[in-house]
Amino acid sequence: MGASSSTGTTDEDLRLLKTKPAHARERQQAFERLRQKFLTPIGKAELLKATAQVEALRFPLWQEPPPDATHLDAEVLADRVRGALFGAALGDAAGLATEFLSAAQAKEFYGSEADFRPGRAVFPDEHRMMWCPGDWTDDTDQQVLMMRSLLQSAGRADACDFGSRLLSWRTSGFPELGDQSAAGLGQTTKAVLNDPNFATSPHTAAAAHSASIPSNGGVMRTAVAGVPHFWCEETVAANARELCLVTHAEPRCVASCVVVAICISRLLRGEDTEDLMQSAVQPALVRAQEFLGDAGRQEMYRHAEASRLQDLALDDQKTIGFTFKCLGAGIWALKQDGSRPRGPGGLLFRNVLNELILAGGDADTNGAVAGALLGCRLGFSQLPSEWIAGMPYSSWLEAYVQKVLFMIRQRPSVQS
Repeated sequence: MGASSSTGTTDEDLRLLKTKPAHARERQQAFERLRQKFLTPIGKAELLKATAQVEALRFPLWQEPPPDATHLDAEVLADRVRGALFGAALGDAAGLATEFLSAAQAKEFYGSEADFRPGRAVFPDEHRMMWCPGDWTDDTDQQVLMMRSLLQSAGRADACDFGSRLLSWRTSGFPELGDQSAAGLGQTTKAVLNDPNFATSPHTAAAAHSASIPSNGGVMRTAVAGVPHFWCEETVAANARELCLVTHAEPRCVASCVVVAICISRLLRGEDTEDLMQSAVQPALVRAQEFLGDAGRQEMYRHAEASRLQDLALDDQKTIGFTFKCLGAGIWALKQDGSRPRGPGGLLFRNVLNELILAGGDADTNGAVAGALLGCRLGFSQLPSEWIAGMPYSSWLEAYVQKVLFMIRQRPSVQS
């Protein structure tokens, strides 16, 4: 009797999600009931335990950076590493609010001056009910898996190690954070992980299922690949390529990952000047050209050089998952530093990400890449503290970030 009643309530709530207007009170209430039914958020004690478990982990040391690895002082370098990794998570968590919506739908529901701070009320539908308020999605999950793998493998890409972590996560998510399985897994990655040969030969499996699919599931997680050996672009490019190929074999996917990782590495070396396109982006594009033919190069540059978000048509439903759209969105966001005032309290980051997310499309993935690049340029100290506070598992992520900082012989600056 009880089970039947529960099933009936669930079916009715799902019906309300599909039939009632997005702003309708009945739909909002149904959305919250479904969230409570299907999600199991952990409490403070469980989060403290999960964070302590990360802090207790030990990994092989990475190669020590040479004395001339960066032009930045230690505090700024640490700030930029934290800015990249937290910026990616913030962009992902905030972007969930408009993921798969058109720009018109996003503006109709949220208004044209929306603040997409993680934890705010979101468009009520079956997709967004899979995450607790403020949580990040599979984009950041996979970046954490990549971070774990790079920590374990001394900062060098290990395809089988990363692949095994993806397989475990697909089944269970992060159980320490209350997950029961991975949420939001993309179709390309899912097909590759389902290949019976994936565990032993991930590159072969990826080539069999994704060689002609230029989707953004590789680039969304790749910012962390720019941190190990950041002083050596050859190693950074090799790591980005190898880790992309675990699930995404299409050359444009590889090129996108290489561009983002090299941009991060150049920002960490302090190679960036006021002309970000020339100092950080252009060298990365040149490096990535080797993976592309003439048509692919032209396509990459066209997206990378977009001066307006409208030029990227991020909410075009036929192409929202195109990897160069995501790359273009990230580079567009990075270039906003210098053309807009930074302002206090993370104002620039907040304004740029709000504008990007309001454009709709694959907004969490666009936000993850944009957040990583702009966050690295600005540093953690220039991220909006209220956005960070809106992510329920930021302390757990910080524990991993501190491991990365230790590996490059840095200590994090503490934000009060």
